[in-house]
Parts: sequence; structure tokens; C-alpha cells
Amino acid sequence: MVMSRNDTLKARYLADLRSGAVTAGVSGSGYANPENPVIVATETVDGYTITGQAPFVTGWGLVDTIGVTAFDTRAQKTVTFLMDATDGRGVHANRICLSAADASNTVELTFNGYEVPHASVIHVRKARRGGLSIADHAILRINGSLALGVARACLTEADRIGHPCPQLWETHITIRTALDNAATGDGDIYNARAQASQFAVTAATYVATAAGSRSVTRGEPTERLVREAAFSAVCTTTPEIKSRILTARHP
Repeated sequence: MVMSRNDTLKARYLADLRSGAVTAGVSGSGYANPENPVIVATETVDGYTITGQAPFVTGWGLVDTIGVTAFDTRAQKTVTFLMDATDGRGVHANRICLSAADASNTVELTFNGYEVPHASVIHVRKARRGGLSIADHAILRINGSLALGVARACLTEADRIGHPCPQLWETHITIRTALDNAATGDGDIYNARAQASQFAVTAATYVATAAGSRSVTRGEPTERLVREAAFSAVCTTTPEIKSRILTARHP
């Protein structure tokens, strides 16, 4: 929104977004991938008509607005717009029950001729093909914090129940450093993200084994951590990250 040229929209929302008076979520730009767009924008006289399906949108009903990116196949551009986070004409949300983070109110969002006026468009940009921008690197790094946080919670729980593992703590620091470096272009950000997700699963397996049979008892911390580690392996994971996880060599 800060970088938008839509001064009217900025005047209406920017200050409130900054202060928290208005809260916002996002439908990831990955759904507007030029190679395989799942949300498509068709330009009209008054704005755009949106069709398609965003399979994983978090915060529906908890936030006030959602920033959505769609792909204009005719102009070969991405269109990002702001919309109210409520069902309405041409848009419907279907709640998804998640194995972890279920309180996030994640939905599958379906657009069927949803009308977006020009006044709601944040920006229109030429589609980027190949390579990552600085912003892309930053977003990938931020999303890696989910796996890092789960791993840290696992190691903290292992310490609490009397099974500390200094080696795993050292690995946590190494992976966090690799993510930070890759965010600035020093290293493969996809590989760093894949390692973070794999490490979260490793840490969860360790603490679940240390805790023993109670790890399969619903509601126990270690049972929840195992679910959260699996969640971190797929949540905000791009095809590139997934490929590196699936092809990683293990001893």
C-alpha cells in the first residue's frame, strides 16, 4: 500500500493499516503465477472481473481487509487489489479445518465474477518471470520463521522435560543464519527454507521420542508440536521449496 500510486486508496486506508485500526491479510501472489495462475483478472471498463480459487487464505473473518493478487492474462500483468474480508457477490469462502493453527480461520476463497473497481486497485505490474526480487527474498525468509519457531518450541520443550540437545540448538542457529543470509541473496533461499522445514520435523521427532507415549495423547504439547512441524513443511511452501525437500538426501 505504501508503494501504491492510488492516492485515494492510500488516503483511506494507509494510516489505519499502520496504526492497526484496520487489519489486513493477504492472498499470496503465488496464486497469480504467470505460468499457472489460479486467480485471473479480466479488465473491464470500470475495473476488473476476478475468477478462480485461492486454496489457502488465512484470517478470514478475523481481519477487516484482504490484499489479493490476480493475473491479467491478456495484459500479462499482475493486479493487486484490496477487498473486504467477507463473503459477497462473486466471492465465497469455505472454511478449512487444519491439523494445526486452526484458530487462524483459513479458508478456500472462490471468485466467480467478483467485480473490482479501479478505486480498489493497489497496483498493476508487469508479470515477473524468472529470478526473485528483493521483496520475494524477504517474504520467503519471513515465512521461514514458522518452521524456525516450531523447531525452537520443540527444543525448549525437550529442555523442560530433561532431554536437552545442544547439537540441535546449534543446528537451529546455523539454519537461522542461512535463512538470514539467503534473504539478502547470499545463498539459495529455497534450499534454506527447505532445511528449516526439515529441521522442524527432526526437532519434533526428537522431542516426541523423548516424551514417550504421551506424545500420541491428544492435547499434549509434544503431540501438538508434531502436528505443527508437519504443518510448517507445507504451509507457505513454494514448488521450489517442495522439490528440495523431496529430493534431499538423508543418511
